Amino acid sequence: MNFDYFIGIDWSGNKNHHQKNIAVAICSNDDESPTIQINPYYEKGAWSRTDVARWIESNWLSQCFALIGFDFAFAFPYCDCQSYFPYSDESPRNHYALWKEVDERCVDNTNFYGRSFFLKDSPYAKYFHLQGLLKGEKFDESNNRRRITEDNCHKYRSNPESIFNCAYPKQVGLSSLAGMRFLCHFYKKEPDLVAIWPFHFNHQNISTFVEIYPSLYYKRANYNRSNRLELVNKVLHFYSSNPLDEKCKLPTKDEADAIISAAALRYFSKHDKYWNPPEMDDTARRYEGWIFGV
Repeated sequence: MNFDYFIGIDWSGNKNHHQKNIAVAICSNDDESPTIQINPYYEKGAWSRTDVARWIESNWLSQCFALIGFDFAFAFPYCDCQSYFPYSDESPRNHYALWKEVDERCVDNTNFYGRSFFLKDSPYAKYFHLQGLLKGEKFDESNNRRRITEDNCHKYRSNPESIFNCAYPKQVGLSSLAGMRFLCHFYKKEPDLVAIWPFHFNHQNISTFVEIYPSLYYKRANYNRSNRLELVNKVLHFYSSNPLDEKCKLPTKDEADAIISAAALRYFSKHDKYWNPPEMDDTARRYEGWIFGV
């Protein structure tokens, strides 16, 4: 697949609008090192999820085509129980119904925030654990569930967190719910201008969204996650990228994750096996999604 640019986005589910822990890195289709993109719509440079959507819509859906990676889960586990939320009559029937359900239940939450999805009056509250609230009655069961792509991360010595856990610093639940609202927004608004892999894929020139997992990309290069410039450059070398300038400002951990992800996207995109991983069966492709590079 040929893309003009590769963009790694270190995502966040934080309630705040503009936040330092959203980072965006970009590189072109050669061996140049990725660079950090600041928010052009906010004078202090920090990103909001709404501004990320605006930036993509303004720059990457017409003449320039980008492979854009987001650090959140594109769906909940499904294949193990043939349901996102077992024993619930309201469980969405497919990936788009899931995104739409999350978005509609959180319509009063601005900036793609997703907390309302599992509040007390929600039929899904019992599956989650949220800091400050009791564990849902089915959380202990759901906490052990993983998507097929997450199970396959273990061969790279990587262990993704449960999407149902929204309680601790390493939680990915809130960021994934915000991400599903984001995907729903683009699927409804720009269905012919962006592909969301692996659910929808167009081999023509079109910008494409994929799921990324920065910690995995460090592990594949035999390093642990870090923002030390020397280590970041070693990981970039593994992904056939030029290094960052030794005189450049030391990136934050979120910026380092975005930088490594952009380089990894460029590297993986050139190999057909990452577009068609043998472990991804049709049910996983249609219902759960896949981490690009697994």
